[in-house]
Amino acid sequence: MESPRLDPVTERLLRDLAPQVLGALMHKFRDFAACEDAVQEALLAAATQWPRDCIPDNPRGWLIRVAAWRMTDHVRSELSRRKREEKAHNQGGQRHSHLLPVNPARLRAASRWSTRSTMSRASGMP
Repeated sequence: MESPRLDPVTERLLRDLAPQVLGALMHKFRDFAACEDAVQEALLAAATQWPRDCIPDNPRGWLIRVAAWRMTDHVRSELSRRKREEKAHNQGGQRHSHLLPVNPARLRAASRWSTRSTMSRASGMP
């Protein structure tokens, strides 16, 4: 698959906004690796959609929102995986020391972002 071709202005905009978006996500989620992945996915979505649909009025906000949705999905997926592992552990009667407790702060952050994104999706925002 060929990577999308961006005009130099859009490419420069994405390069300039990437660290700002990463900083905003880090402020909320505090997981550098996961935030970095979410920002990369948001940048890829922008590189795919913006040439077709044009650059949004607030590109930084658009990137933050899309990256936050990705992070929320990641946190929920991780929580579900851990719950399945804990359930299997409890049913199997073995103690698995590699299971980490769920971080309540990450869940609260994901919940706040999820509520906002659900409201935004209902209003037609990206």
